[in-house]
Amino acid sequence: MTEQITLEEWLAAIEAIQREEESQEGVRCRDLAKGLNVGVGKMRRLLCDLIEAGRIEVHHRMVPRMDGLMTRVPVYRLKATEEEERK
Repeated sequence: MTEQITLEEWLAAIEAIQREEESQEGVRCRDLAKGLNVGVGKMRRLLCDLIEAGRIEVHHRMVPRMDGLMTRVPVYRLKATEEEERK
């Protein structure tokens, strides 16, 4: 039987990846999936759960495609807690 990971554990792992990426804009789904060693499909389902729970924000940033043209992609970042917002 596999061990279930809680949302809090996922959030801690996402926070670590976000710090590692040093991106204020957020991190792409595929980068999160790679950092957490899960498939992109599982990562998307997790992100949907976290968005519904109000723990993750969705933003967009421009990145170059394979052909060099810039395209807008979704990025995800943790929402600031009430305690962090007061600082």
